[in-house]
Amino acid sequence: MATKAFYTLLLISLLGIASCHRRGGQPVDNANIPEATDTLQAVFHASSGQIADSIVYDVIIKNANPYDTWTTECLNGLDRKTLVDDLFRAINEGRLKTVDFDTGEELSPKEVKERSREIRKVHSRIGKIQFVENWYFDTLSLSFNKEVRSIVLGYEVYDENGEVRGYKPVFQVYLNLKNE
Repeated sequence: MATKAFYTLLLISLLGIASCHRRGGQPVDNANIPEATDTLQAVFHASSGQIADSIVYDVIIKNANPYDTWTTECLNGLDRKTLVDDLFRAINEGRLKTVDFDTGEELSPKEVKERSREIRKVHSRIGKIQFVENWYFDTLSLSFNKEVRSIVLGYEVYDENGEVRGYKPVFQVYLNLKNE
């Protein structure tokens, strides 16, 4: 009886070892797995592929029409004032790279401060953000990840009736500078 149990255990062990062997006998190549301090992020990027580079789209962050209940509902979870205040604080402190939207030239801290004085007049009218993002899709977990590369803040421009007719860009702000 002990011999039968021994041979059964031996057979199970051999099957387990054989099932762990990779085809072709090649070791796993970990050279292409990016290093990251966040383990979850490292696992995500190891199994994900970039499916979009520099996707550009606009998001309204301030409802200009009080009768538009759908937009009001969509913006319900957004603290627009804090977002705009925190971005301008980081810009004014020189912690974010700021670029002239029209020329693409980087703005000096002095230029940013000069523009900030003018922008204070329209600060409460910041109503749109344009995002530039990279998109990744993880085929193992079937999850989607976006990496925001830059944003453009836009303020409301009114027509002669006081209605919002569009948005004017303030400047472009680069985030995640390791990629730029």
